[in-house]
Amino acid sequence: MKVYLVFVTAKALAKFFSFYLPISKEHFYFQVVSAFNPYFFLDYTANAVQVVLNLWQVVPVYCYIYEHRPDNIVLWRLLFITKMVFDVIGNSYAYVIFRTAYHDGGWNYVAIYVALSILIYIPSTLIWFLQAFQGEYIYAFRDTTAKAR
Repeated sequence: MKVYLVFVTAKALAKFFSFYLPISKEHFYFQVVSAFNPYFFLDYTANAVQVVLNLWQVVPVYCYIYEHRPDNIVLWRLLFITKMVFDVIGNSYAYVIFRTAYHDGGWNYVAIYVALSILIYIPSTLIWFLQAFQGEYIYAFRDTTAKAR
């Protein structure tokens, strides 16, 4: 599980730097598109929030591994729901990459893209959900199994 924490942290940091560094392709894409469409700042803002929430997604995994219970469950629930909303809204740059992958290599490239960009977040999303909405059961189960050892 600690290897997964390192992997998800690296992926979230890579996405963060790809979005905010001026030399990155994603940053350049948003600059060019916003120059032609004045309303594109809404997509840019939604993507900026999504990037920050991707960074926050590492915290529940860390808390789960090291058995830190969240102090403010309501905040965790609100952040989880916000993350789900911004994941559904989507990322216009990711959509462009998805379309490009299909045109370049067909469904094989699309499958690789989906596996690398979406599927790796399923365990951390599940952990976040369980901690936000089922936390008392997780830690009760962990406490009873720890006492049994």
